[in-house]
Amino acid sequence: SGGAKHARRQGHGWMLSVESPWGTQKLSLPSPGRFNILNALFAVAAAGHVGVSLEAIANALRGYVAPPMRLEILKSAKAATIL
Repeated sequence: SGGAKHARRQGHGWMLSVESPWGTQKLSLPSPGRFNILNALFAVAAAGHVGVSLEAIANALRGYVAPPMRLEILKSAKAATIL
């Protein structure tokens, strides 16, 4: 069966392996929020279905840049983290 395997936090994002009908690929997601793993799996399914290679999908996800103020990580003067 497919899905995300070995997902772990990496910096402010995620590192995981995805298993799909098109093969297995390591993904680096530069965005926080565990829900982004599911978003990436949907992207793999949709793009793979229309013939995009896993390597191209992985490169696109690695280069994702969130819009300004979207899941932005801020540090307060008292060391609190604000997302």
